[in-house]
Amino acid sequence: MRKSTFSVEYTVFRETLKDLRLRAEVTQTDLATRIGHPQSHVSKFEAGERRLDVVETMAICNAIGVSFEDFVSEFTSRLRDKQKSRSTRSRRGVGK
Repeated sequence: MRKSTFSVEYTVFRETLKDLRLRAEVTQTDLATRIGHPQSHVSKFEAGERRLDVVETMAICNAIGVSFEDFVSEFTSRLRDKQKSRSTRSRRGVGK
């Protein structure tokens, strides 16, 4: 697998984290404070300029009040949906 912050998988990963943060009504500044980093750190991982590891992801989930297991469940569900839609489009010749 490519190690790009712009792969489909990593894009869904970032979008899921951001959506959960917004759903929890936590600003980037609040999240940064909770995880002990500057706001720019949050902005960079949400924009794909910086990759996160699993330990950082767990800390972010904890800081926004979402269990890591719930995050993984939501992420895998969204990724599965994205892959299905891409597969359906490619079978119909959309995007070629």
